[in-house]
Amino acid sequence: MLLAHTAWKIDTLVSLGLIVLTLATSVVMSRGWPKKVTIPTVVPKPNQA
Repeated sequence: MLLAHTAWKIDTLVSLGLIVLTLATSVVMSRGWPKKVTIPTVVPKPNQA
């Protein structure tokens, strides 16, 4: 919508293709990126005295 009334014209299929490519890339990268290893910590229980 930013380029609606300018000399720049972008075809709808090109625009949608870029959006789909961006979304697909982000999904692939999030699935393939190594997850951080979390070290579990033990929290001592408070005394119930």
